[in-house]
Amino acid sequence: MSYFVEDLLESIKNKSFAPISQNTLDDNDLITMADEELGLSIVSAISSVKEDFFMTTEDTPILANTSHYSIPSRAIANSLKEVYYVDSGNNESPMRYIDSSRRSDFELSGSNPRAYYFEGDEIVLVPKPSVSSGTIRFLFPAKPNTLIATSSCAKITGSTVGASTVVFDVDTDLTSSLTTSSYIDVLSSVAPFKLWKYRALIQAISSTQITLLLSDVINQSGSGIEPQINDYVCPSGFSNIPQVPTVFHAVLSQKMSVRLMGSLGDLNKKASEQAEYKELLEQALRLIRNRVEASPRKISKRNSLVKFIK
Repeated sequence: MSYFVEDLLESIKNKSFAPISQNTLDDNDLITMADEELGLSIVSAISSVKEDFFMTTEDTPILANTSHYSIPSRAIANSLKEVYYVDSGNNESPMRYIDSSRRSDFELSGSNPRAYYFEGDEIVLVPKPSVSSGTIRFLFPAKPNTLIATSSCAKITGSTVGASTVVFDVDTDLTSSLTTSSYIDVLSSVAPFKLWKYRALIQAISSTQITLLLSDVINQSGSGIEPQINDYVCPSGFSNIPQVPTVFHAVLSQKMSVRLMGSLGDLNKKASEQAEYKELLEQALRLIRNRVEASPRKISKRNSLVKFIK
């Protein structure tokens, strides 16, 4: 079974029987609407079970005499779960989240940042770093990529690994929209639709091949590359597969049916579709609760002093 955007569109059309062929509503409109529902209704529902489905990390180098750092652009609702200081030896130290009124309590606590507070869409490190050393590691829930038609992406059909680069053979010519100065994302085509690489800079591109740095796609063991045959490259920030657990693809389709019935003014059908949506949603949520049944979570205080004691 495939889970591409086109499969989602077919499911939406079959469920809703909406007049999609009319000029007032086409496939691009449906993709836009589905992406809105994915980012609001579906992601919110999945996040509510607190099982870290969208959790990821992103590192930002620390600069001397610079205390303000932007929250990663992919963070859902600009929210963070944890922030770490990572030294030159890749050792992580959790940083304490404080109210801005308490910054003076930490300003003289050492040369490395120990705490942070929010200022708009940035975090402010305390104390201010005096040297360019180490990195900030953000742990945060990342929003799924924006939905896009498969015709705007390219399937990997082969690869050649060199000393410092990888040449991917692709089935679609993307040279009209991408150049050597463009960024792409590399996506797995099988569940859980892992984002192998976010924002890989294209080194070279032709109608049949795309070249990336080996360091962008090498696996953790260093023995090979993560992307496989039949995986996809898409413009950075986009995906031709909804990046949520597969059970929620049907939920997304049903939510779209509810929305379409409402836009058409068919209130009776909308009520019926809404009832089915609620049932499908609850069934899907039951399936993703307690990802590790034998190891239930223990609740601990996030800012407990114990974890900050060295």
